[in-house]
Amino acid sequence: MLSRKWVTAVLVVGLYAPSSALFATPYTFVSGQPIRAAEINANFKALEDQLAASTRPDLVRVSLSLSPSSGAIPLLTVPGTATRPYVLREVNMFGAYCFLQVGAEQIPLVNNTASAGIVLTGLELSFSANDVISVGCNSNSNLTFVFEK
Repeated sequence: MLSRKWVTAVLVVGLYAPSSALFATPYTFVSGQPIRAAEINANFKALEDQLAASTRPDLVRVSLSLSPSSGAIPLLTVPGTATRPYVLREVNMFGAYCFLQVGAEQIPLVNNTASAGIVLTGLELSFSANDVISVGCNSNSNLTFVFEK
């Protein structure tokens, strides 16, 4: 019988299935091929570790839906009391061209012409105390940003 923890992990992974970059597992199974309990356990352990990391208190996640008519809208303001910069680590987006804006500076994120979503990882964009970060897109877009604070 599956424990509640594993059922939750399977449900959460099912919700995020379109984005393979969010949760990676060491083993992929092919229909008709034998599998080992150790491989399943390794996949569950990898998922458990990634779920634990995704709930870190030092991360800020912001999700929103945009349309071109909304223009650039405020995404996040780095608190004036922040002792360290906020660093953008990941963007998960489904939409075409999107950009960040801080003051007068526009930072293009990606020109995604694919019909599928895209995940940008390994980012190192730093923002200082009192920075107001806005986001805009030229098509209907769903975005999730992950900042490390």
